[in-house]
Amino acid sequence: MEKHQSRILVIVSDPTFAKLRLSVAADGRAAEEARCYDLVRLRVGEPLTGGPVDAAVVELDCFPSFNSYKDVYNSLGTRVLVVARDVHEESLVLPALSPDDDVIRTDAVEMQLRVRLERVLTGVRTARTDMLTGLSNRVALFGLAEAVIADGVNPDAPLSTIIVDLDNFKRVNDTYGHQVGDLVIRATGGALATAVPDAFCVARYGGEEFLVLLRADRELARARAETLRAAIAALEPSPGLHVTASIGVATATAAPGGFAELVEIADRCLYAAKENGRNCVFDQTDFRVLAASRDEDPDIVDYDNRVRVLTDRLAEYLSQKGRNLARTFQDEAERDGLTGIYNRRYFDRRIVRELDLARRPDRPLSLIFFDLDDFGAVNRTYGFPAGDRLLKAVSSAISRSVRATDWVARYGGEELCAVLPDTSLEPAVVIAERILAEIRLINVVSVDGRSFGATASAGVVVTCGEDVGVPEFLQRASDKLREAKKAGKNAVAR
Repeated sequence: MEKHQSRILVIVSDPTFAKLRLSVAADGRAAEEARCYDLVRLRVGEPLTGGPVDAAVVELDCFPSFNSYKDVYNSLGTRVLVVARDVHEESLVLPALSPDDDVIRTDAVEMQLRVRLERVLTGVRTARTDMLTGLSNRVALFGLAEAVIADGVNPDAPLSTIIVDLDNFKRVNDTYGHQVGDLVIRATGGALATAVPDAFCVARYGGEEFLVLLRADRELARARAETLRAAIAALEPSPGLHVTASIGVATATAAPGGFAELVEIADRCLYAAKENGRNCVFDQTDFRVLAASRDEDPDIVDYDNRVRVLTDRLAEYLSQKGRNLARTFQDEAERDGLTGIYNRRYFDRRIVRELDLARRPDRPLSLIFFDLDDFGAVNRTYGFPAGDRLLKAVSSAISRSVRATDWVARYGGEELCAVLPDTSLEPAVVIAERILAEIRLINVVSVDGRSFGATASAGVVVTCGEDVGVPEFLQRASDKLREAKKAGKNAVAR
């Protein structure tokens, strides 16, 4: 079996290069199973010659600045394994790392480099980046957090966790749609990454929840949390849309329970912030003061806070669900079951309001009454199902031919109408003529396969408030429709 040959571009320091060569040397496997590595050593700024490479190993410490590293990283065009000196450098690299790439610490090069290279070359690795925000995901967050804790947490090097949760985010999705909700999530992620540049990691923790990890005492962590809260409140992801966030902060000078315990404490503070008005910051000290003021055990206070917040969420969900159902029922009650346009009930209710608005001299209101010509003969000749198909086709033609501000209703039987606010007589007549032309193009197929067409007559009237009321307005439209019928049908009377 042939050995696998991989050409690896290497931009590393001399000590790391020596470790690299040692790491990729034959490791005792059968010769035919060992991958051969052709290490192409370059200094920063030197051009690559000799053809493409399969991957690159790049040491962050070789670059004069992080920006210069990013310029080279973005220009490589291949999979990259980044070598970071410590957890701080690793935290700089992770947020901007492509899912196809990886990072390794200098002290792990000898033991892990071969495995890491294989993962980069084969693409078998866990993604570390949240695809929506570009921030670290939970996998990257927990891995980095445990590494930070392993480096030591003590009074001289306290560790703080900040949990950020957007307030009433479900309402944003329900009101504006999930695309706008995604805009809010992306904007929030960008604001967090900018507002806390000294953080080890800014991650999307899940849904509308984010987590920030940094070396900071209680005072500094709380100040950073307030900065985050203000940055989110200042966002306007969509015109007129503003959001707020509740924030929980936990600071540890020791971490016997690991990162999970720190997250649990911050989460407890988050629920306290939610329960106490939202758009605020709570830390452990605030939580202890709250528990003391209630003269309750902290665990009971936490339980009460969570129950109240979850109850509020459930009430909001049920209220929104009820409103949606009510709108659905109302829409069904106001739509004609056959044609899908508004029914007579809706027409009678809305025409009163339209006529009131038209009493202003600058707001004419036009009404077009349509009546299908010889509709009774259609039913007798082709059957009632064919008549229903014709009514649906004509209703669709009328709806397509009017503006979004106009509306169409079935007045009764084969009589349909179009109501045109802010439209004078001449434009309304043009619209009526265009609709009759559309109706003449309709071809309907009956249940037994016979084809037929249809025509319609129309009466057009306009009012600028001179009508006494709705009956008078409708009577004028009805009279014009009769004129069109008497004139030979398939015509418009005005």
